Amino acid sequence: DYEKFLSLFNSEKCTVFSFWTNKDYYYQFAKVVYNGSVVFEPNIPEIKGLGINIDIFPLDGMPDRLIGRRIHQDLLMFLNKLKAANVRLKFKAPSALKFFFRWRLLIRVIDMLGKRFSMDNTNYCGNIIVTTVRHKEIPIECFENTEWLDFENRKYPVPSGYDEYLKRLYGDYMKLPPKEKQIASHNVKAF
Repeated sequence: DYEKFLSLFNSEKCTVFSFWTNKDYYYQFAKVVYNGSVVFEPNIPEIKGLGINIDIFPLDGMPDRLIGRRIHQDLLMFLNKLKAANVRLKFKAPSALKFFFRWRLLIRVIDMLGKRFSMDNTNYCGNIIVTTVRHKEIPIECFENTEWLDFENRKYPVPSGYDEYLKRLYGDYMKLPPKEKQIASHNVKAF
């Protein structure tokens, strides 16, 4: 569904940024970007044309056995850390050295490993190609069916296991954190 979304997305107001469509894009997940907007994020290398955006994360299958899931995620976390270091170094390195920083190759390897376990042949999935920390393991049945829920006076399709998914990711997601923890994690200026 993730690849289908990327290939079929069509909008005059927005553009999909992905590793496959933009040579300067260094994330292994996509973003839908509002055209004509601009984003400044300190300490993050600039991606030309990247404006106000929404992240689009893929869910990939994971091994059924717990030890297999741990090994698979640990390998992906290591590769993500290596890729992040390569990106930072590439954008700071002198031009003569930029050839040696292979972040694009690392993203291809991460993408290939993320797709190794088909969602059709496993009992668990997760957002495993994106992070440098172990992602929650989600039972695949959370995404097997769809139901329609109201949001802002419209109905939208959601996975029937949305409650289980959100609880596994955030715990009691319906309860606001204490005031002192209600702090934005991104330092972004957008126009």
